[in-house]
Amino acid sequence: MSPSTPAPSLPLLASLAALLLAAACGGGPTPTAEAPSEAPPAAPPPAIPAGGDAEPDFANALKFQPAGPLAAAEGGRLAGELVITLAPGFHVYGPNEPQSIPTSLTFEGDARVTYPPATAKDLGPLGRHEVYTGELRLPFTVPAPAAGAKELTGTLKYQVCTDKVCAFPETRQVAFPVAS
Repeated sequence: MSPSTPAPSLPLLASLAALLLAAACGGGPTPTAEAPSEAPPAAPPPAIPAGGDAEPDFANALKFQPAGPLAAAEGGRLAGELVITLAPGFHVYGPNEPQSIPTSLTFEGDARVTYPPATAKDLGPLGRHEVYTGELRLPFTVPAPAAGAKELTGTLKYQVCTDKVCAFPETRQVAFPVAS
């Protein structure tokens, strides 16, 4: 780049990186044919297609939901639990991973989240990492919100991966209903 050539903008670089990633992973989504309306519904495809060469279905790899309404706990706090379910073949990283995107659940104020022990997994050239697979339950306590509050919102951060590739990190808001 010459001194008179302007540097590419960050959005441009991000777009180029996304295009390169899509090309490396097979070029993007594959069109699907509409099934006739008389046909019975097809079983959902596996999250990681057989053969290992097709692009993983990251959109359906992780589901999460509150285990139920927040309930009164000792010390004027509320207790709740977030249930995270990962499809077979996918993982998220444990909370103490220094070289990856750790899974975290946060709230405003003095929240106390309990993370279960993660499992050490050998990811080949990436080395050993602490990961969660299957079902993950994150119990927590939070200060009671103002009287009359119907819900409390937390922030879930995670990055879904297979043993070979990861989706972009995500940050999602989770609404927890408050028991009346």
